[in-house]
Amino acid sequence: MPCSFLTPFIDYVLQDPSLHYVSMANEGDAVALIAGIAIAGDNGVPHRRGITMMQNSGLGNAVSPLTSLTWTFRLPQLLIVTWRAQPGIADEPQHALMGPITPDMLVTMQIPWELFPTETKDIGPRLTVRPRTWIGPGVLTHW
Repeated sequence: MPCSFLTPFIDYVLQDPSLHYVSMANEGDAVALIAGIAIAGDNGVPHRRGITMMQNSGLGNAVSPLTSLTWTFRLPQLLIVTWRAQPGIADEPQHALMGPITPDMLVTMQIPWELFPTETKDIGPRLTVRPRTWIGPGVLTHW
């Protein structure tokens, strides 16, 4: 699900012919689609991985597939969620409640998280160690 904070990620995917960007109607559908990709595998290789990108306001739409599908069946998925209204950062009024409760929602769903790397050079190495959930300036992720 697009958010202006995700523009660099989306542009990267669109420019790489080995990657596929699929726009979904809502965040829950996006989580379910990537779960299906994990289940389906490809050419005999099980558990392909996908990324779901969304704004943290859409995290509520993703609760059911995250808790009853990906958590239940331990399906791998990287979730990149922009953290609007992060404490200490001014944002639009509609994000005022969701911003502060986003980390608590993850804890409640038993999704561990950590701060997202702020330096570009640190992102790649973190992906190779199969991160938990990252949370930080603008971006939140779950593997």
